[in-house]
Amino acid sequence: MSLATFNYELYIGTGPQGKIISFDGQDWKEVYVAKNKKVYILSLAVYSNRLYGGTSEGKIVSFDGQNWKEVYVAEGRGVSVCSLAAYLDKLYAGMSDGKVLVFDGKRWQEAFDFQGEDIMCFTVFEDKLYLGTKPSAKIIAYDGKEWEVVYNSPQESIVALAGYEGNLIAISFPSGMVYTYDPHNPISQWIVTSIK
Repeated sequence: MSLATFNYELYIGTGPQGKIISFDGQDWKEVYVAKNKKVYILSLAVYSNRLYGGTSEGKIVSFDGQNWKEVYVAEGRGVSVCSLAAYLDKLYAGMSDGKVLVFDGKRWQEAFDFQGEDIMCFTVFEDKLYLGTKPSAKIIAYDGKEWEVVYNSPQESIVALAGYEGNLIAISFPSGMVYTYDPHNPISQWIVTSIK
């Protein structure tokens, strides 16, 4: 469900048993198991020398290399932590209720509320934080001050974002379409290709 590297090891967030598994290049090791055994680890990110994991039950846990600690619990039932990303010395969490939360190392605050959307994914590209949503499949950019919708996909959701060779790449669901955008070209359009 999610991947991250931390302290020279690969970490994988899994479900539905809420496990985080590490790989040091030779051996796989189970390093975390959620108390609720019907939980998915939907997101992983590294921030301030700690590994953070977001779960389908609305919790965020942190790992300093030795100990795990619960650092956030969402209000209300049915809220998931869909995505995590470090940006401008802060940690951002994308929630299934449309909220984007920000953590400065001491406290969590609401950065924005995209009502009616799931914040499915983040990526940092060209000094901006980008996010993809569901069900309107928007791609939204944040420069630390303003949020801007940069693309409205006709699909159901944007499930992954990444930078590659100067372009921003997005993958949609359910079509599997790949969208490519060059932010340096003022007349650039989103190029659509299929991986099916």
